[in-house]
Amino acid sequence: MPSADHGGASPLIDGHCHAWRTWPYAPLVPDPGLRGTVEQLLWEMDQSGVQKACLVAANIEKNLDNNAYIAKCVARHPERLYHFAHIDCHWEPTYQADGAAKRLAALVRRFRPVGVTKYFGSEVTDWPLSQEGTAFFSEAERLGVILSLAARPGWQPQLREVARRFTGLSILLHHLGSFRSSNLPANEAFALIARTLENDNVYVKLSGFHYGAARAWEFPQKEAIGFARRIHGITGGSKLCWGSDYPVIKRDRSFTYQQTIEMVRTHCTFLAPSDIPLVMGGTLSRLLNAGRPTS
Repeated sequence: MPSADHGGASPLIDGHCHAWRTWPYAPLVPDPGLRGTVEQLLWEMDQSGVQKACLVAANIEKNLDNNAYIAKCVARHPERLYHFAHIDCHWEPTYQADGAAKRLAALVRRFRPVGVTKYFGSEVTDWPLSQEGTAFFSEAERLGVILSLAARPGWQPQLREVARRFTGLSILLHHLGSFRSSNLPANEAFALIARTLENDNVYVKLSGFHYGAARAWEFPQKEAIGFARRIHGITGGSKLCWGSDYPVIKRDRSFTYQQTIEMVRTHCTFLAPSDIPLVMGGTLSRLLNAGRPTS
């Protein structure tokens, strides 16, 4: 494996990537059985000196067994991969359905993931603070899993209350808090996300810089970097975690794997030298070592 000089002794850890048995996206590709596989991910990691990665499962088209696939990948490479199991996402019939806490407990018993991932829909509801939602987050805290969340800024008032109530639950917000995923101006999105970040147990992934950009291929993504700078002004470097969003970056033909690293390591110039080892793996290493299911 190539060595990497990233400003500290902590290993490089990819905080947000995927792997699928079959390529799930349109348009059709000539190698659907290879392009999104874990072998491709590990090859990219090796070329860039990335030691470990968090696999965010997503049971999407042609890959409804992605949790099982990821679990097998982690079993083959336990020293390199972590499973964030998919649960009750907005495209599924179980989304916000009764029994979420029981489904979570069953999922953790089956797959023993270090974390779970949940994708909220575009319509904001009262589910997070409902009896069902409260039971779900309480169970996640009890189980000791990390919660990886995709949620538009409109969900933030409820999510910050969840963070306040369940201080033992570590929450990772996807892709700069998904600030481009709605029609809100960046200033309004930032105001919503910023208040959530006042909770000590909320972290942000420096990933998905290209989402919603007028030109997804532009490098570096200056607007997103500016938004990351504002987040850093609240959190400092200790609550930010780099993620590649591989292989989705291949779907959008936006960046190479190495460029996702350099977007943060080289172009986020607001990061102090002491921030870099934390952002590129140190903080995630601490969370991952703590995030072990208890039952």
